[in-house]
Amino acid sequence: MAVGIAGEASELLDAIKKHVFYNAPLNMENVIEELGDLEFYMEGLRTTLGITLEQTLDSNVSKLSVRYKGFNYSDQQAQDRADKV
Repeated sequence: MAVGIAGEASELLDAIKKHVFYNAPLNMENVIEELGDLEFYMEGLRTTLGITLEQTLDSNVSKLSVRYKGFNYSDQQAQDRADKV
């Protein structure tokens, strides 16, 4: 499942790269397909490890609430990484 995640993330990145760097139209159909593939592998990994989607999201929200006060992104807060102190 983890290998599948890495492969699909690479395919998603390639679609975004073509749009950003080559000024190609964003292929939304492909982006949606790759996101769906990522969801498939992520759910498979969570299931294998006995982790729920809710646990994953709760943990991420908790981490980001410390890193980004008020959930407002800034480059400085991203570099400071207050959640890693």
